[in-house]
Amino acid sequence: MSVHKRGGVCWYEFVFNGSRIRESTKTNNKAVAREAERARRRELELGVNRLTKREPMPLLKSAAEQWLASLGGLADKSLASYEQYVRTPSAELGDRLICDIDYDAIVRLQHTGSQKGSPSASCR
Repeated sequence: MSVHKRGGVCWYEFVFNGSRIRESTKTNNKAVAREAERARRRELELGVNRLTKREPMPLLKSAAEQWLASLGGLADKSLASYEQYVRTPSAELGDRLICDIDYDAIVRLQHTGSQKGSPSASCR
């Protein structure tokens, strides 16, 4: 592991898994360059061992909002239809984590919709 200056910019160089890694830190501060080297080595180690940081499980309501926001470029009528599709599940199950929504919760939601005479309940 080594950090050295080249042309006023710090570079780091080390061997990882039989390959030489040599990259610029884009800084002239050696302390920052050492930290960048450690971070890059750690990133490579996590990648080799397939260790990824897990994202926290979202609530159904926020996941539905994110999904609707990702649907840019659709016609207004299509977007309105998708918003209608997620309205009832978001209202009924929106405060639950996605991983906590099971088959029984979906069936209960369908039964309450059919008892209310909801048009979405008849479209199974």
